[in-house]
Amino acid sequence: MEFAARAEFHDSLCADTSNGLFFEVAELVAVACKGHLLRQRLNAIRSRLTECRALWGRESEPIGEARGKPGIRYVESPVSGFILNLCRRWSLWNPMPVKRIQQSAPISTVPVVQPPTPIPPPIMQPLLSPAPGSVEPDPLDSDDYYPYADGVPFASSPEQGQVMMDVRHALGNYFESQRKVYIGMDMLVYDKRGDRTSCLAPDVFVTFDVAKPVGRSYKIWLVGKPPDIVWEFASASTAKEDAGTKKKRYRGWGVPEYWLYDPQGGLHKPRLQGFRLVKGRYRRLPEERRSDSLLVVTSPLLGLELHSSERGLRFWDPEAGDYLRTGGESEKERLVEKAEKLEERAGRLEEQAGRLEEREKRLQLEIRLEAEAQARRESEDRATAAEARATAAEARARAAEARVAGLEPLVAKLTAPDSVPRNRK
Repeated sequence: MEFAARAEFHDSLCADTSNGLFFEVAELVAVACKGHLLRQRLNAIRSRLTECRALWGRESEPIGEARGKPGIRYVESPVSGFILNLCRRWSLWNPMPVKRIQQSAPISTVPVVQPPTPIPPPIMQPLLSPAPGSVEPDPLDSDDYYPYADGVPFASSPEQGQVMMDVRHALGNYFESQRKVYIGMDMLVYDKRGDRTSCLAPDVFVTFDVAKPVGRSYKIWLVGKPPDIVWEFASASTAKEDAGTKKKRYRGWGVPEYWLYDPQGGLHKPRLQGFRLVKGRYRRLPEERRSDSLLVVTSPLLGLELHSSERGLRFWDPEAGDYLRTGGESEKERLVEKAEKLEERAGRLEEQAGRLEEREKRLQLEIRLEAEAQARRESEDRATAAEARATAAEARARAAEARVAGLEPLVAKLTAPDSVPRNRK
């Protein structure tokens, strides 16, 4: 029983090891064909092959008889079976079991030949050795270690899928010229190094100042920061989780801005909600109701207005005076809408021009009245000055008359005959 159990374990271990190695070798060959051969994967395979050499070198027990099946044995040894399996699967790409052949003679009478130790092909020798001065990447940071799909459908409803595509397309056009802005959609974001289960898949997210490629999944410790803005679009199955569990996780990550939007209505009230992280807590962004169907919330990080209306979720650029173009709207619709907005703006400008013209007329009238008043004041001042001069002249004339009157007796006395002296003879 001990011998049979040991042989059974030995056989299953060899089979599992060969199958696992085959899949790794086959995948590695496929990756090598694409030009992305990974040195650390080859080193791992080399170490596992080294372990299997010692195991395969001890393969000498009669496995068939140990299993209680006399007359049945494996023709290929584990090494030759592994090589044969590899050749078959490489040519057909289909798993094929190791073939068994019925033998008439008992296995004890057939000598088992030890297979030679397999030698790696010469072409792989340089690849197995790291280049001088190179740093081997950590397997816990590679994309192969972390799944990049969670098996959850892309969207739970057509409305949810459409708004995700529209937001992704609009933001992609807006940040097209900025290389350090990363926009992700339905992408797994991992927050703990080495933990392949601690992750979330935001519907859409934006990260600023990304210095290096992100990869197939977003790893916070490699990027250096969590996403800056996250959008979650509600469905009947995710609305409570978006407003509860996910919101707490994003707050714990330190996501500065978090948005909720209900494409169908009836799950979030109001349909559009924005939150800003302030001292470790999410604070609701102010909302502006411009009409019964239009709700506006401004994103501080984007500098854009988010408009929620009957037409869905759209981004308004205050500087350009237009909506960001989404993938769902055609060029004709965009031009028609822009023409309508230009006409509306022209009407407002005409009204403003009319108001300015009326104001100009009032200002001109006030200026004319002020000029006339100033002229009247100057005329009055001149008349007052002339009257003052006339009064002064009249006073001087009266004074002169008084002096003349005072001098008249003296003049009369001097001009009298008696008063004139006679000439002496």
